[in-house]
Amino acid sequence: VGILELTLRFWRHLRSRRKKQVVVVSLIMLVSAFAEVLTLGAVLPFITVLVQPERVFRYGLIADLAQLLNVNRAEDLVFPLACLFVVGALLSAAVRLVVVWSTTRLAVAIGADLCADAYERTLYPPYLKHV
Repeated sequence: VGILELTLRFWRHLRSRRKKQVVVVSLIMLVSAFAEVLTLGAVLPFITVLVQPERVFRYGLIADLAQLLNVNRAEDLVFPLACLFVVGALLSAAVRLVVVWSTTRLAVAIGADLCADAYERTLYPPYLKHV
């Protein structure tokens, strides 16, 4: 019995509400992965502006931001980029917390459903099974 077969058998035992919740939690996980990629992608420009500020204008997005903020010197970008980096990291952490909370809540709900089904099957078998 492979993992795919076990997953499909498990999926068939889930109630439709839980199946929808699994899909929603999976989508939240994808958003979390995207937020992580953005946060990791923001590290390089942030470190560049700290270590070699003159090279920061090579990043197209940073150059556009500098033009929008009317900044001509790379040193003047340190604070705005630091703020953006911190906000991005905090948002990414918040999404991760939502993922942890929602997966834990979903796991508990699925466990409760399975326990209730097992209890019901034990408590209410046909009379002939007892005889």
